[in-house]
Order: sequence, then C-alpha cells, then structure tokens
Amino acid sequence: MGSTQLLCLLLGLALRAPSTQQDAPVASPARARVVEQLIDRGKLDAAQSALADETFAPLVRASLRGRLALAKGDPAAAVRHFEEAVALAPDHPPLRLLLAHALLRAGRYAEVAPALDHAELDPRTPAVALLLAAAYEGGEEHAKAYAALVHAVDARPTDIALRQQLVLLCAREGLLQATRTWSCLLYTSDAADDS
Repeated sequence: MGSTQLLCLLLGLALRAPSTQQDAPVASPARARVVEQLIDRGKLDAAQSALADETFAPLVRASLRGRLALAKGDPAAAVRHFEEAVALAPDHPPLRLLLAHALLRAGRYAEVAPALDHAELDPRTPAVALLLAAAYEGGEEHAKAYAALVHAVDARPTDIALRQQLVLLCAREGLLQATRTWSCLLYTSDAADDS
C-alpha cells in the first residue's frame, strides 16, 4: 500500500477528539470540517488561510496543522503538530495513527511503534498493522514487518489488502515459497465470502 493510500485510510478515521473543558471550541466544528475538506481537495493555500483566520481550540488547531503539513509534504512539521495534539488528547487513537503516519513519512521508523502503543490500538487491525509493517521495513527489520502482517492476517483472514501487502513484502524480500503460498491464499473462497 502506498503512502497516499495509507494516508487516505488513516484520514478516513474520524479526527474528532473528545471535548475537554480546556479545549472548548471557539470556531465551529463546521469550520474545522471546511478546513479538512480544503486539505482533502488539495486547496492548501485556502486551507492555510482558513486555519489562520479562525480561532480553533488548541487540539483542533494542532490536528488541522498536522494534516496541512502532511499535505504540503512537510512530515517534520506534521510530527510536531500531531505530537502537540497527542499531548492534549493522549487517549485519542486516531491522533496516534496520524502521528505514526507522520513519523513514518519523516523516516523516524523506530518511533512509530511507540506512538501506536495504546490500549485501544490493536496491532492486528489493518491501519496499525500496515503502519507497523512499513516502519519495520523502513528500519530494515523485515522479520518484524512480516510478523506484523502475518498476525494481522491471522486476526482478519478475509482482509484482502492485508494479504496483498504480505505477498508484496514476501516478494520484495525474495521469500519465494512464502510469496507463492500467500499468493495462492490471496483470493481463496473464504476471503471472497466476507468481502
């Protein structure tokens, strides 16, 4: 899965943090959605302007700035903004996923797994498993990448995207027998039944 596809998967999660008293929103949630839509549509200058013109709660502002930085291709800035957001809402899993994605894009592979270390983030779920596998592979820890994907496939045997990533990893690593085996299992009838 490419980084764009992975980002789309992560951003498909609702980036709505629980409200706290310190984060009482000043700008309306609708204004935050407008900024999100501008980012999603690639209208980054307009998103930057809308973000500058509004007074957002600190958590919302940090999250939107992180998304904007990722969209602009500045993962280092995105990491800073998402770290700020996670500090404000440490128990909000989607923020941790976005932080992990920014760390991955910044090449800070060793920091991805700790960012995902949260009780509500199961390493066998597709989003977490794909992030972990990409981080391990980027950090040249191929056995860990393979293990992350195998555990995810074991937990979700009907998830075709996970199976495809496992086949691709095996092929990249020259694991011919594993590539053949996982390829044969890729579109078996039990996987197709639940899709």
